[in-house]
Amino acid sequence: MNNIDNYLKRVGKTCSKYRLIGPTDKILIGVSGGKDSLFLIEALAKLKKHTRFSVDIIACHVHVNEIGYHVDYEYLTEHCRKSDIPLFIENVSIDINANPEKSKCFVCSWYRRKKLFDLTRKYHCNKLALGHHLDDAIETLLII
Repeated sequence: MNNIDNYLKRVGKTCSKYRLIGPTDKILIGVSGGKDSLFLIEALAKLKKHTRFSVDIIACHVHVNEIGYHVDYEYLTEHCRKSDIPLFIENVSIDINANPEKSKCFVCSWYRRKKLFDLTRKYHCNKLALGHHLDDAIETLLII
């Protein structure tokens, strides 16, 4: 068993143990385009195929117009297509300098997350899945 299969197995066991996914769930995956969110797409797509009940999964990338970063939308779209998960790309405009005592990284991530919460309602999702883990939280803390 390779590392990917091992991780996928652990995701499945964790979801089962803590009942993270249940019948009739509709899950929105927040996709940054980074390796964590790409793996999350793959893991949840595989889980969906092996559950005994119906689960809907969609993915969404929130692009902040005022931030100069590049996302390979072609790759992201193809990755989601291969995983049989619809991808939506939403744009948001923010005032990056509205809160000068906060770092731009904090402000941007706050608005992106707020938009994801709004999108869970728009797409009638009852769960939001993010590829954000403890190391990311610590790094974010240190940036601020």
